[in-house]
Amino acid sequence: MQVELKQTYSGHKQNIYALETHAHNFYTGGGEGYVVAWDMQKGDIGEVIAQTNSPIYCISIQAEMELMFIGTAHGNMHVINLKENKEINFIVLENKGIFSIKIVNTNLYITGGDGILYILSLSDYHIIQKIQISSKSLRGIDIHENHIAIGTGEGLVRILDLGTGKIIQEYQEQENTVFAVKFSPDGKYIYCGGRDALLVSYDLEAEKIITKIPAHTLHIHSIDSSPDGNLLATSSMDKSIKIWDRETLNLLKVIDAPKYGLHKSSVNKIKWVDQQQILSVSDDKTAALWQIEN
Repeated sequence: MQVELKQTYSGHKQNIYALETHAHNFYTGGGEGYVVAWDMQKGDIGEVIAQTNSPIYCISIQAEMELMFIGTAHGNMHVINLKENKEINFIVLENKGIFSIKIVNTNLYITGGDGILYILSLSDYHIIQKIQISSKSLRGIDIHENHIAIGTGEGLVRILDLGTGKIIQEYQEQENTVFAVKFSPDGKYIYCGGRDALLVSYDLEAEKIITKIPAHTLHIHSIDSSPDGNLLATSSMDKSIKIWDRETLNLLKVIDAPKYGLHKSSVNKIKWVDQQQILSVSDDKTAALWQIEN
């Protein structure tokens, strides 16, 4: 596997936590409260399209409606009309921060520091349901068909029925916070990582952990799978991105500053753009586009 640093993007004044793509653009959110829009092909030419009064932890986009949802450290959600780059709504949900926002059909699924899963209507943003999942924070969330997987602050992964909101399975992924969860493309497995730096695969049908490996030397912050489902990428506080064979969890590539020049601090979020490109954002205040030749 060959890797090339294709493009870098700088301009944020503080750590970058949030990352989302839309058409040929991508968006980053940082500790200074800015959302910056970037053209992937143009490098350091970004445009601030939104500003909040607290750090931005997550961004999610509803492409057809051209709406962006921003979750902040103060527990607020800002709604941006991407046609006009204008804020059109502001929702106060909690006091402890919003870590993840997922959009499925006509609903928003939101996790944060108070351990509650909020389900909001996409049409008018009223709260449909509040489900207390944990006494600690909820971090990573992923949704596949009828299942929701959520990582908690006590090291659990809880799996809910999408229709009823009831917990149908749970397992102890590790001893500390689970920051990232990701379903396999067929929905049969969940991949998790967190504060213990372990990469864990869980078989939903067998209801058991299949593999648990020490993938990084510090926290795993993000997990994403390639569009064809064959590769898995993880990013960590140890400043590295690693690429794995999804089925075997064999390590295929390590991307780090000593070899490629970036990143020089924690890699907080990664996202596959297509089968040959990965975006990453970091505490070093930069974003990067990586070319992957398998």
